[in-house]
Amino acid sequence: MDEQQEADVRVFIDNMRIRLEDNEWKDGWEECETSFLLEQFRNKVHTINQICDASIIQSLDKYPDLKTATEALRKLLADAANYAMMISGNTGRSFK
Repeated sequence: MDEQQEADVRVFIDNMRIRLEDNEWKDGWEECETSFLLEQFRNKVHTINQICDASIIQSLDKYPDLKTATEALRKLLADAANYAMMISGNTGRSFK
């Protein structure tokens, strides 16, 4: 990986951690059913698809400015990645 890719990975991981910290009040995922985690993952991906499929005009109607839309998308991407990590962690533990 080059320096820019390394920086992108670090920022993405930081965003994932921030989203996990924002939800620390919830119970951990270790006891969650895989079906529940998959449903949450699918919901996040569906919302991401809706945002990405919308034209820039429609996005601006929903979000007051592009920065807000970008921040919302980045949060959703981090959330989806966190659900994928939770599923991976839980399924990995079940096979040990």
